[in-house]
Amino acid sequence: MRSRSVDPTTLIRYETALRLHVKPRFASRQLKSIKPSEIATWPTDLERRIGPATARTAFVVLHGTLELAVDDGTIKRIPAKAKVVKAPTPKQRKIVAWSDGTVERIVASHPMQYQAIPIIGAAAGLRQGEFFGLGQEDLDFDEMVIHVRRQVKRLGRDYVFALPKNDTEREVPMSDGAALTLLQHIERFPPRPMAFRRRSQTVTC
Repeated sequence: MRSRSVDPTTLIRYETALRLHVKPRFASRQLKSIKPSEIATWPTDLERRIGPATARTAFVVLHGTLELAVDDGTIKRIPAKAKVVKAPTPKQRKIVAWSDGTVERIVASHPMQYQAIPIIGAAAGLRQGEFFGLGQEDLDFDEMVIHVRRQVKRLGRDYVFALPKNDTEREVPMSDGAALTLLQHIERFPPRPMAFRRRSQTVTC
């Protein structure tokens, strides 16, 4: 785990996969006894039980461990790289856009102070964590754009500010309807400073 340079949430996923799926199968084994044929069937069984995404995470953890073992000279080859081994691949689901009627019903089902969330989500395509991390300073009503600079992520039991997905900030066009919704929301529910633990960043949300 100390050799991995990843964000904290990914590290938690790796640690969970190591504890729940990799160690129970391989912790008591000598590295040289682990064969490609065994690794080929292991993720397939995991995929059936826990789904392709979690199975892939467990495979990545095992693969990384075996890579380090090769670099350290403990074993000569990485059995997880054999031709017979196929890494689990999460299936791409078809995205279906909600109709206007569906969006309107979802908006109406929210309390007034939360109705801006589904409206801006539909109008600007912001992810949930990005909207939760949106600050008043990110709204440019002159240029009619939303600056997506951060998101709120769950880190264990805590919530922290983090960069958007792929650590990439971006600008999203703001429609007239989205601008009106945000202005009305700010007037009804004035923003206030909000800071999350483990980070010093404060945002007016």
